[in-house]
Amino acid sequence: MNRFQTNWLEVLLALSLAMAAAYLVADLVGRIVQSILRAVVADRGAETRFVDHPRRIIRLVIFLVTAVALSFPALNLVGYRTRFGSNPETVLRWVLDAGLRIAVIALCAYLIVHIGSAAARRFELEMSRGSGPDIHERSKRANTLGRLLQKTLSTLVFGIAALMILRELDVDITPVLTGAGIIGLAVGFGAQTLVKDIIAGLFVIAEDQVRIGDMVDINGIGGTVEDINLRTIRLRDLEGTLHTVANGEIRTVANRSKDFAY
Repeated sequence: MNRFQTNWLEVLLALSLAMAAAYLVADLVGRIVQSILRAVVADRGAETRFVDHPRRIIRLVIFLVTAVALSFPALNLVGYRTRFGSNPETVLRWVLDAGLRIAVIALCAYLIVHIGSAAARRFELEMSRGSGPDIHERSKRANTLGRLLQKTLSTLVFGIAALMILRELDVDITPVLTGAGIIGLAVGFGAQTLVKDIIAGLFVIAEDQVRIGDMVDINGIGGTVEDINLRTIRLRDLEGTLHTVANGEIRTVANRSKDFAY
């Protein structure tokens, strides 16, 4: 057996050990994530969406990241030097440093959003349990709050993750933050309507005036509430037309399906 074949056998063995270690790490992290999500969800019917799919994605990402992190040191141990890019050492250093951090940030953001979604699902189930004349009302209330929490958490987490990734890419995020401050001032001084809509939306949700699924009349427009957010409410009338009403423009609300209304 010549030296060329021996080197390739050593390389193959090193890569195999790196892949095996990466698989073990990914499987361990996947099991931990599965246990956390399953404890939060506590709903067998929703495990496919909130447990199984996130576990597969997270395990795959962990495997790829760990495999990349372990392959290059394993190859160096057997005396094999990679040749890619104009400066291999610089590329390798970036992959093992900033590249890994970017992958971890993206993975953590994905995991936090899915844990939040699972917690919102758990919140909906807890509020919908029991019996009594108000069970239907509590279910609609839980559905409305659950959707709002999921949207808010996703926007916040992905926004923060995007800024952190830009910083890892050596992008100066100071202009972005400055622009956000300028936009905030513009909202405060020039966009009174937007602020009015958001404040009105907070009161609509906090006071439990309408919930998703209610039959309501808003400013004389009747229909079923399909969606509620901090700025607008969407109604579907009997003809199938979708009406979008700004929360700040709501003057009268007649809820035909709340409490003892028929």
